[in-house]
Amino acid sequence: MSQVTNITLSLSGADLEKLKKFLTELGVELKATPYGFQARHGDSALNWYDSGKLVLQGREAADLAEELYLMGLVKTGWTLKSEPRIGVDESGKGDYFGPLVTAGAVVIPEQEPQLIRLGVRDSKTISDYTIKQMSAELEKIVPHSKVVIGPKKYNELHLKMKNVNRVLAWAHSRAIENLLEKNPVKLAVSDQFGDESYLRRALLEKGKRIKLIQRPRGEEDLAVACASIIARSEFLFRLDQLSRQFEIELPKGASEQVIEAGKQLVKKSGAEALDQAAKTHFKTTLKIIGRMMD
Repeated sequence: MSQVTNITLSLSGADLEKLKKFLTELGVELKATPYGFQARHGDSALNWYDSGKLVLQGREAADLAEELYLMGLVKTGWTLKSEPRIGVDESGKGDYFGPLVTAGAVVIPEQEPQLIRLGVRDSKTISDYTIKQMSAELEKIVPHSKVVIGPKKYNELHLKMKNVNRVLAWAHSRAIENLLEKNPVKLAVSDQFGDESYLRRALLEKGKRIKLIQRPRGEEDLAVACASIIARSEFLFRLDQLSRQFEIELPKGASEQVIEAGKQLVKKSGAEALDQAAKTHFKTTLKIIGRMMD
């Protein structure tokens, strides 16, 4: 089952009319609101605002966003860059079960049109099925590095570093350093998380020589978007492996279904299994253990 997702897009003018027609033809009721309109499509809620902002919420939000993209209603808005660079992003930070995965991807200007044709965009607007397919293609095209921190190692690092952002900085820096071994680029772009100094301090000798840009919505850079897709695909693969290992479907996110799966896991394999499958510093752990003791 998909994780509850919130996706914000821009939609106005002729594209807005196409969206309304698309929803109406599906039999979806559009309800006027003081700020625009709202609707429900499958397991997702859709809110459009007069400002042109479109917000999709729900378990099927990524599937709906992907459908709008394929219809041409959602544009990537890429601005082509003139400099080779490393993009870095992570997946699994907000998921109770599964690893934390950081990926880095090297993109050169000549590749960018090919990547755009492939459909590279913010991974939050891509369904799990497409993420896996797209990542397989990207891994053939761009030099990349994955740093996978399994739950047990993650819990050890978090206990030692006392801060998720320090763990992230360590993983991001390793991905950058790995790529710099064979790709002498001079720029790295990362989605911003926490104090910018965390990542700068974590970089080693080669990493300290390059220009590092950390910014909110880093996935608006094509290289970071590539990294986010590769990271998410690897996370999904590893989560599936854990589900097979414990013979329990381990959901994404940190919802009520995650709590229920955690209770099943503890009953089947003991509380110590959480350390092997989950990020135990989440409050979800107390909800799982506490509810079982009630």
